[in-house]
Amino acid sequence: SECEIIDVALREPIELDESKLIPILLSVSPKGLDIFSIEEIEIWVSAMQSLVLSAEYRLRFEDGIDKNYLQEKVDSILNQETIIVEKVRKRKRSVIDLRPLIINLHIDNENDLIAHLSVGDRGNMRPDQLIEQMGLQDEYISVHRYKLHTLAP
Repeated sequence: SECEIIDVALREPIELDESKLIPILLSVSPKGLDIFSIEEIEIWVSAMQSLVLSAEYRLRFEDGIDKNYLQEKVDSILNQETIIVEKVRKRKRSVIDLRPLIINLHIDNENDLIAHLSVGDRGNMRPDQLIEQMGLQDEYISVHRYKLHTLAP
């Protein structure tokens, strides 16, 4: 992933000068971590993770895949009105329609599948669920989340 949100509560207010604060945070963070922005959020706002609506993923078929075959799979999923699955959680069964959780699918110039999926409190679809519904679970696929869409806090 190249997009994460961290929600931090502080005991006392501090100056949010990114030019000063980012180097301090990076000095105590794992190597390779980049911090792109720091924003102050009012204490009454819900946890940041609860404001995430959707995510965009790049699914790369490491052994390659025929573009026409992949496009048929994309079209098949997008043309379905419903994708009903049964979930068993804590000994309770529930029926879920996954189709509204697929916001968009397309194939990019590198023959990667780009999936914009709903995540978070309003419904959650994982890339592995999508791949299973497309019948591609036997493919060797790397998944990279590259964008989060949130409600403005």
